[in-house]
Amino acid sequence: MLMIDVINSKAPAHTRGPNGRVYLMPKRRHGEYCELCWRQTEIATHGDLRDMDNRKLSISKRFCEEHNPQTAPSNYRYDLNFKSAFWAEIEQIYRLELAQHNSQFKFAPNKDTPSGYELHFVPVTGHPEDVRRAAYALVHSKLRGTPAQCFAFKLRGLSPKQTAAELGITDRAVRLALSTIIPKLKQAELIRWGSGPRSKMAVLAARQATLS
Repeated sequence: MLMIDVINSKAPAHTRGPNGRVYLMPKRRHGEYCELCWRQTEIATHGDLRDMDNRKLSISKRFCEEHNPQTAPSNYRYDLNFKSAFWAEIEQIYRLELAQHNSQFKFAPNKDTPSGYELHFVPVTGHPEDVRRAAYALVHSKLRGTPAQCFAFKLRGLSPKQTAAELGITDRAVRLALSTIIPKLKQAELIRWGSGPRSKMAVLAARQATLS
């Protein structure tokens, strides 16, 4: 029976991505990370619950304190809309080995997009938390779609007028989309790096230790 429990705890669950593709999502009995973000689950942060009596009823095994459906229903419902895209992006980060790139973002080839490229944020380290931070930052940054494509064309040296012709939109729409890029990148950067004790120097030191 014990062996069956171990196997079941590692069985993959499935979630359907925005393009209809089915992505694998790790399923664990007591997951270390929240299903909707980079934070640890409540049960992972609270440890042994045997002496907590009725408190354990509200401790989530799947979500963090910010996304517990019982105690933070609005946060849970909002980020649930991004769940499929979030897990799909995590898979992409690992597939493209983005943690090996020393930059804020990377455009990976994608023949299905107008520019031929798709934007991804690069995790600051290969640690699972940082991978999840990068995925969360991207899907919540609203940098997919037209803004990201305008940005890709700009980096390729196209003018707003040329970009507008490629995308079939107005020159004004391109300029408006480009004007929103920098603030969105700055906001994403706050999520990607984190704050408080996760200073850039500390994270970079951890990155160097990982690479050495």
